[in-house]
Amino acid sequence: MEKFSMLEKYNQVRQNSFFVLQKAKHVVIKEEELLAFAQSIPLKKVFESYQWEAPFHFLGKGKDLLNYIFTVDTINFGSGFSPEIQKKTGNSIYAFVASGLKKAMLSGIDLSPQWAAGITLKKLQDLFELEHKELLSQFSLCLQETGEFVVQKYQGEYSHLLESLPKNKKGNALISLLVENCPHWNDCGFYQKERVSFYKRAQILVNDLYLGFQGTTFGDFDDIGRLTMFADNLVPHVLFCEGILEYSPFLKEQIEKKEFLESYSEEEIEIRAGAIVSVEKIVEFWNQNRETNLFPCMIDVYLWNLGHEAHYKKIPRHLTKTFFY
Repeated sequence: MEKFSMLEKYNQVRQNSFFVLQKAKHVVIKEEELLAFAQSIPLKKVFESYQWEAPFHFLGKGKDLLNYIFTVDTINFGSGFSPEIQKKTGNSIYAFVASGLKKAMLSGIDLSPQWAAGITLKKLQDLFELEHKELLSQFSLCLQETGEFVVQKYQGEYSHLLESLPKNKKGNALISLLVENCPHWNDCGFYQKERVSFYKRAQILVNDLYLGFQGTTFGDFDDIGRLTMFADNLVPHVLFCEGILEYSPFLKEQIEKKEFLESYSEEEIEIRAGAIVSVEKIVEFWNQNRETNLFPCMIDVYLWNLGHEAHYKKIPRHLTKTFFY
């Protein structure tokens, strides 16, 4: 079994985010607006939306589903390219990736670690029916890296990787394994000389396995409730539109002009940290003196789905070209 660092990765993300918000220059959480929004959340919709089933998802089972979910989350990024992809395909970046890989599965392509290790730009261009060299080259790098790691260390089986993990805090173990061995999973940088991390894709992989396998077999994670929200550019945007996150005039102007924010720039880190802390506070509000048992992943999925409504989509959100979301 691989060695894991002692500090739980999701708690590291949590601590980093609260630290950033204490120092932030460009992002502030508006507590009154957050409380009002939290009170307005329809809990029934939160629980209903927290599921794997969606038109763009492969709904198989066993190792086919395992291969699919691992592959999707290995390349679950590209939001900085989303406007281009939307224009060319009519889909959001995530729907484009998930539906393209679903189509591949249904056509008989085995999305195994061996397939990932041997992927090429041309194969991805054919699979997605898209020429976009910059994005698909990044997808190719991440697939090759993850595939080669699993082939070399786990006999080419994602199932062997999962079976090697300790049952206690298994989600943390999976996150640790990926971010410590595969650089393109290692979602971290520096903020005011302090190392900060978000581990968005590694955390969402745990969540997707949990949902896809309904908390059993390959989705049996005892610490699912301890993950943070998945810091991307859509959930923070919903929180901004609702008046919960307030941006500095400088940051607002950058976003409105559709200027790219550099990955792990001060502004980008503060946006992502602001979303994590906001969701933590929403969960705390609902679980205080109640028996709701909400956890951050649930609120994340609810807000992510909400973000696809027209009135959110017409307002520009921050764009960053990054391997992490």
